[in-house]
Amino acid sequence: MIFKNKFDEDKAIYSFSDRIDQIFLVNDVEVLDKDSEILILKQEFPIGLIEENLGSTSRLEYRVKKGSKFNILNDNQKEDYDHIIGSFNRFHSLYSEKYEDDPYFLEQCLLPETIRFIFESICENKVELEETYIFSSVKKDLYKEYVQSLKILCRYFYLFPVSELAFWKSRNNKAKTYFFQEKYDFALKEFMEISSSMEFLIPEIYNFISKCNYYLNDLSKASEYALKAIDLDEKYIPAINNLAVYSIYQKDFAGAEEYWEKILKIDSKNAKAKKNLKILRENIK
Repeated sequence: MIFKNKFDEDKAIYSFSDRIDQIFLVNDVEVLDKDSEILILKQEFPIGLIEENLGSTSRLEYRVKKGSKFNILNDNQKEDYDHIIGSFNRFHSLYSEKYEDDPYFLEQCLLPETIRFIFESICENKVELEETYIFSSVKKDLYKEYVQSLKILCRYFYLFPVSELAFWKSRNNKAKTYFFQEKYDFALKEFMEISSSMEFLIPEIYNFISKCNYYLNDLSKASEYALKAIDLDEKYIPAINNLAVYSIYQKDFAGAEEYWEKILKIDSKNAKAKKNLKILRENIK
């Protein structure tokens, strides 16, 4: 891969939970997790590829130094790194902390194309595809560097939690990103898919679906999903408040009053409900 550009300054390519818009191929990058653990990927690496594949953002930050080389991958070029995704999936199906210091085991957690990718990055020559490069690294006096690079890539994969719950949480981050960018049709699609997971079905999801429909001018659906949120938690104030707002738009002032009164029974100090109730009563006399 030919790198076409250099970063003009020290830069965070992606910070915690940013939406991934492009895949950067970078020749040297620092990876920080939410607990400030730092890993340095010294081989060229497609930053954002795993996040895009998961359809989610990550809890990682990627930083590069001034002068670092990079390229932005197009869809055809991404195919050259399909093995990264295959190895990521294989790693999470096989990895055990019990054997994390055993390079032979770590090699088995990755596809052969990926361990060749690692080995080529330190020997700077094209090599034939093999099941292991331990022996080759010893012959070339590259053993320590190869094992270190192997461990760093595995540790990088490990930083992505891929349990079912974590997957839906990260999808939720993506959906919220669309919502706050006012891309309500995209957000609605994401939230609807999230709502299919009973393990992660919480009132917030239905409430966001409700608000998306509201902004897309479908009050009927907006009310339906706000009610579903309350079915999950009858004291979920954001959904109750939204139902009050929808009632106002439908000129159901008595309904709005009832919803805000319900909020005050749950939280007698709720400032928003108090203010709205006062305005409503002053204007419907």
